[in-house]
Amino acid sequence: MVLVSSAWKGNANIMTLGWHMVLDVSPSLVACCISRANHSFELIRRGRQCVIKVPTTELLNEVIGIGNCSGAQLDKFKAFGFTPAPAIKGRAPLIQECQAIFEFCPADGRPIAKHDLFS
Repeated sequence: MVLVSSAWKGNANIMTLGWHMVLDVSPSLVACCISRANHSFELIRRGRQCVIKVPTTELLNEVIGIGNCSGAQLDKFKAFGFTPAPAIKGRAPLIQECQAIFEFCPADGRPIAKHDLFS
């Protein structure tokens, strides 16, 4: 499990993500499965960036809690005690409590089939 933060027009959110994988290493390309019904979907689509964070095992309860509520009704940074920090390259906030952080911009809007992904 990882946490994904996103931001658009001053609205920041965190989501728990379980379905992700590396597609390529040069350039780095990661696939993330995010439902259109998820609040983060529109923030990532419109903001054109996100930050993937690897939480420690000590954050298990927070990771579960974040995955069980919507950022449309709740500021998850405040609710779960996370400290947002400015990103190095983008607008989506980092989370200081996480051990590894990867900033990403969606590569394109084309279907995943171009990457030979089978389901």
